[in-house]
Amino acid sequence: RDLIAFAKAKPDTLNFASAGNGSTLHLAAEMFRAEAGIRIVHVPFKGSGPAMASLLSGEVAMIFSATPPILPHIKSGALRALATTKPTRSRVLPDVPALAELYPGFQIFIVNGILGPARVPARVVAKLNSEVAKAVVRPDVVQRFESLGVETRTSTPEELTAFIRTEIGRFGKLIRETGTRAD
Repeated sequence: RDLIAFAKAKPDTLNFASAGNGSTLHLAAEMFRAEAGIRIVHVPFKGSGPAMASLLSGEVAMIFSATPPILPHIKSGALRALATTKPTRSRVLPDVPALAELYPGFQIFIVNGILGPARVPARVVAKLNSEVAKAVVRPDVVQRFESLGVETRTSTPEELTAFIRTEIGRFGKLIRETGTRAD
């Protein structure tokens, strides 16, 4: 809330780094900017490494980042997490509020899925899904992934397909509304 109040009081003063124009996390910031009704300055970099370095050096004020690359900096105290972009609080950072708490429906998060050619037989897809689902709920696997900042979750192929289609629509609308272009 303090960040939003500052940005509203001093438009175009606060800046944010991204891995480049049109990157997922650039779009996350654009969505935040629209939801919060603020004007913040985008500083695009050629990749997430240089963007992160600019934040750590104090060159930029903030960044939208996936959890894994930023978690060590949060744990060390070099950076402070202000909010997550998941629909609910993160199991990895449970004390950090989700932006959806301020802006219901706000969500942008990185999803890892296993995809294959469209003609993979249904029985093969079902078997792969079943085996992966068993693996990602094993306590040792959950613990390892969470230590890296990744939350595991299972879904069906149909749920993943529906999610991807929804996200394509949402991001397409955001890109059209903001005029965002990819580099």
